[in-house]
Amino acid sequence: MFEKVAGKRGVLLSCAASGSAARLKRLRLTFDVGVMELVTEGSSLVCQSLPAGSEATGLRSWGEEDPWWKLMGQPISRVIAESRDCIRLQWRHDSDNPTVVEIKSSASGIEVRTVS
Repeated sequence: MFEKVAGKRGVLLSCAASGSAARLKRLRLTFDVGVMELVTEGSSLVCQSLPAGSEATGLRSWGEEDPWWKLMGQPISRVIAESRDCIRLQWRHDSDNPTVVEIKSSASGIEVRTVS
């Protein structure tokens, strides 16, 4: 699903989540071209596309948290890797100081970290 956002050079507008930084339960990334929400089911990371303007019930803004504050207003350029429990997304093109973010399912919830 993130391939569609990357294909349209979707710009990250906001990020919201439920839980704490150490125990994220739900992560919602809102792009100018759509909304993606990630949750864990067992050891799998499940991503769903939501209609624009979907209510973010139970979520709080995560836009000031690392790494999201650095990526606000930046386009996603590609999906580097995707598996049942992990996705790696690259913001900005290779020539524009790219940032790669890994979103991973873990025993405690969703883990997010900058890879490069």
